[in-house]
Amino acid sequence: MPQEHEFAHMEWFELIIVFNALLKSIDTVRAQLDNDDLDDDVQYALDEELNDYTTLLRRLQARYAAIPTKGELSPVLKKRLQEFC
Repeated sequence: MPQEHEFAHMEWFELIIVFNALLKSIDTVRAQLDNDDLDDDVQYALDEELNDYTTLLRRLQARYAAIPTKGELSPVLKKRLQEFC
């Protein structure tokens, strides 16, 4: 049975907003993971959430890199993305 895919269309500049939101979420989860008082279930859930955010960030960054007519990222954002991807 063929799989159906649903895609969202985004302009390249909209990805910049998503990049910034994902980077902020990653920072927030990392700060929560630094807490030594987390129980195992919470730690596992946060690790999974962090993995989801970083995976999505890498996928979107790869798609952004493939856009031939994209604009330039700010130096700060470019540096942050290079740290992850």
